[in-house]
Amino acid sequence: MRIKHRVLALAIILRGLAIASARAGPEMSRGEVRRQARALADLGRALFFDPSLSESGHLSCSSCHDPAHGSGPANERAVQLGGGDMHRPGARAVPSLKYLQAVPP
Repeated sequence: MRIKHRVLALAIILRGLAIASARAGPEMSRGEVRRQARALADLGRALFFDPSLSESGHLSCSSCHDPAHGSGPANERAVQLGGGDMHRPGARAVPSLKYLQAVPP
């Protein structure tokens, strides 16, 4: 599926989740809250590991932010190669995402 179509499909999914939340109102059951949280987590995971969203179709977020390596690069390169041909260096070093929740705004 082309990137444009994937993004449109994801937008439709997110809109559906937003509509479902609005219909449920402020008094959602715990089960419904858990179900929606799981659905959003699954969507985020799918986006994070999906290489087809990149220009080359070979590079996902997890390619540089590898969970098996503390959410940092899996190799010794500070700046990873990417782009349409997978030979262009990125614009900055790959930061770890491991402690992202603790970073102040």
